[in-house]
Amino acid sequence: MKQLKKQMLILFGIVAVAILLISFYKPAGKSDSVKEDFANSKRYSKTEIRLAATVVKDGFSQVFKNCRLDTLAYKEELQKYARLKTEKEIAPNTEYLLLTSTLYVGPDGYENLRPNTFYRNWCWYLKRVDKGEWQVYYFGNME
Repeated sequence: MKQLKKQMLILFGIVAVAILLISFYKPAGKSDSVKEDFANSKRYSKTEIRLAATVVKDGFSQVFKNCRLDTLAYKEELQKYARLKTEKEIAPNTEYLLLTSTLYVGPDGYENLRPNTFYRNWCWYLKRVDKGEWQVYYFGNME
């Protein structure tokens, strides 16, 4: 009888630890099958836009746990919004680029985003200085 109690206690402990570990697990964001749509630009080549998109996709999986990036687009008519007015200190030769996307938040949610929700106008604000590497400096929903 004591042996059975001991085995049950060990089994219960293993199950409790497994449930605890699962509750803290958030799967990495997915950006491996993004549908891209890059319009022609007067300012940037397709290669430059693709490099900016790569920065977004590479960082997505690390930051947006339990989310999926479905689309990523460059639209020339939105580029006038690429530089946020809140950015006060601007280095010389700074360029700005805006990409829009569709973002899906999984059933477990992510921070203050609603679970099981598509965000259709999610924006990625990128900048670079002196033709250097693109970096995301802000992101958020346009609506």
